[in-house]
Amino acid sequence: MITKHHPATTVLLLAIATAFPRLSAAWYGDGHVLATRLALAAAGTNLPPCIVHNTDILLHCVQDPDMFRKAPAPQLPAQEPPEHFIDLELIRGAALPATRPEYVRLCAATADPRKGPNSRVDPFDAGFLPYSILEWAQRLTVAFREYRDNPADRAAAVKCGVYAGIMLHYAQDLTQPLHTTIHYDGRAAGSRSPRTGIHAKMDALLAKTDIPPDFPYTLNVPTPRNMQDFVFSELAASHAMVVRVFEIEKMIPEVAEKAGSDPDLRKFALDRAAAAARFSAALLVGAWRESDTFALPSWRSSTADR
Repeated sequence: MITKHHPATTVLLLAIATAFPRLSAAWYGDGHVLATRLALAAAGTNLPPCIVHNTDILLHCVQDPDMFRKAPAPQLPAQEPPEHFIDLELIRGAALPATRPEYVRLCAATADPRKGPNSRVDPFDAGFLPYSILEWAQRLTVAFREYRDNPADRAAAVKCGVYAGIMLHYAQDLTQPLHTTIHYDGRAAGSRSPRTGIHAKMDALLAKTDIPPDFPYTLNVPTPRNMQDFVFSELAASHAMVVRVFEIEKMIPEVAEKAGSDPDLRKFALDRAAAAARFSAALLVGAWRESDTFALPSWRSSTADR
């Protein structure tokens, strides 16, 4: 477990965690920035220099997948949304396979519970979220390996920040329970969620939460030994919180309102902030650890050598 920090790095990461204005936007945007700052502080000296010294790039890029989702173009808004969620009820309790193609085949062999026995689950309707995380984590692992081989290569270091930011966006989406369920915006009574507005209120909750100054340093960040199992386990834990979301639904403030002081709501919000930060930090640490286990192709040259 990660618990110790070098004094100089602690000062740097404390500044990262606390030096930001009062946040008022949703989980996407400022909420993702908040979760990422907390993750960086929680991970501490277990982060490589290419992350610690490029936090501006990472914090910028962590918002990009939502920008992709709303891009004024025909292809991205059609392809990007399923990367942000998975409706676990649609696969009827089946174990998630290791890869995206295997998952697509699972969907093709599964009757959609909302449409009858002769239907099939559309994977773009069911969503790809855990595969988005795993695939970007593996891209980041390759970039980390490149950085290990050539730490003076500025392009390699910057690339690590870009990939890490994109990975963390999807990771933090997973810790919002309504990204894991057909009940994503109210209890689904038929084929669709009724769009009650609870999803937007949940998205707004994280950035409204008053985070204690020592909060990131109280998190026990694990070092994943198997990234796939780790992601699937966090997904299951988040999905288990869906019931709790609806139990506190009436306490969750409207998007434009303040969070309020209800202790149950605050406890829930801090739990989700901790999950987002801890999961994000662990993925960064896990990708860095795994990057030391393989070699890049011999034809790959460094921009620092050109």
